[in-house]
Amino acid sequence: MHPGVRQRRTSLAFQLSKWYLDCVSHTGEVFLGYCAELRWRLLSISYESALVHSEDAGTNTCTSVLNHTLPELGSDCLSWNTPALGVRGTWTGPVKDTAETIYSSAEGEIVWSCYIPRSEARVTTPAGSRLTGLGYAEHLSMSVPPWRIPISELRWGRFLSEGEALVWIEWRGPCPRTIVYRNSIRVPALSVDDRQIALADGARVYLDQNCVLRTGALGATVLGSIPAIGRLAPVRILATQECKWRSSAVLSSPGRPDQRGWAIHEVVRWP
Repeated sequence: MHPGVRQRRTSLAFQLSKWYLDCVSHTGEVFLGYCAELRWRLLSISYESALVHSEDAGTNTCTSVLNHTLPELGSDCLSWNTPALGVRGTWTGPVKDTAETIYSSAEGEIVWSCYIPRSEARVTTPAGSRLTGLGYAEHLSMSVPPWRIPISELRWGRFLSEGEALVWIEWRGPCPRTIVYRNSIRVPALSVDDRQIALADGARVYLDQNCVLRTGALGATVLGSIPAIGRLAPVRILATQECKWRSSAVLSSPGRPDQRGWAIHEVVRWP
């Protein structure tokens, strides 16, 4: 793990370190990459996963729990080359150190770090195809089990255009949180939903939800390919519903030209 990545040293039973990387081409082809290490009770698992979407081939996902290779983070580039999946990628752009402690309790904490809010990405997929486009990379560290977080709904997303980068996180439930960064600067938001992000300065991101990348219960989607977790995870996690989209999106700001680009965004609902 890169020394700049924040990860809490803890004696608690649960620890998850997860990288997320993506790329969307100018025609809307999608690559989503995940690389994670999980320690929970006597379980220690490393896994990698890649989701690739195109209009011709639809959505395909491959996962490996045998070997994993962590992304390498430099001063102006992140690279991820994983033989287990056959993925090779670079995300070139200024590396930021934007981090938020989203949640903290006696059990642990959740720390979110956006390292590359906007980059020129080049990815070779597991099938051997090549994607180039704008990309994004973040890291999440959790020392509190997700089924013990006081939350009912999570919304996350990122919008990229030639001139703008926007990322948002919203929690709904007993511990509400709204976090929005625009071009690596924290900005106040009025509302976040599945169709629109409204900022306090009058800017709006409009999302058309024109492509569902993945939907269903986590026990059948994300965790279905990791049998050990699927057998041990509580029902509250297995039954949690997610829907992930690729949207054609527009950022409209008062007094500025509209910015058109692509958004990857999701909603997760706990039972």
